[in-house]
Amino acid sequence: MKGKAFIGIFIWAFVLWLLLTMSLNVWELVTGVLVALFAAFAGASMLAETKWVDVLVNPAKWLGFIAYLGVLWIEIVKASIDVWMRAMGLKKPDVDAGVVAIQVPNESVESMVMLANSITLTPGTITAKIEPEKKTLYIHWIAVGDKEKWYEDIAAALNRGVRRVLP
Repeated sequence: MKGKAFIGIFIWAFVLWLLLTMSLNVWELVTGVLVALFAAFAGASMLAETKWVDVLVNPAKWLGFIAYLGVLWIEIVKASIDVWMRAMGLKKPDVDAGVVAIQVPNESVESMVMLANSITLTPGTITAKIEPEKKTLYIHWIAVGDKEKWYEDIAAALNRGVRRVLP
């Protein structure tokens, strides 16, 4: 697995270098290779122990990650509009903030953390605690509302995107 992690980190670091420099100058390419090698040596042993190594080397997972970014963007925009409408008085304020516990069907800790971070990025929510052994996220939410719909309202769409990338 360490070899896959090394190759995956090297490729992604070099691609990122090319995107940031937007140059095919020989010295910049050599520098990019050196930086990518350093990143790969530094991170391969750590990344090899996670589920992310499979994402780095699998083009189908890359497409799943791009699709996830689209879903995340849509959810951020929807939540931003909702919070803005509440703040401007265009929507019934209905601020009933509280911490809710939602059960998630995720298999790996990495996917739970990715989901928790995604939830935290959407306005009106913040993940307060993750309990991987119980597969539970504790989320502070601006509008607690219907207890039966917490998972659907907060995490379902994001979790479908996360599950395309990580189990």
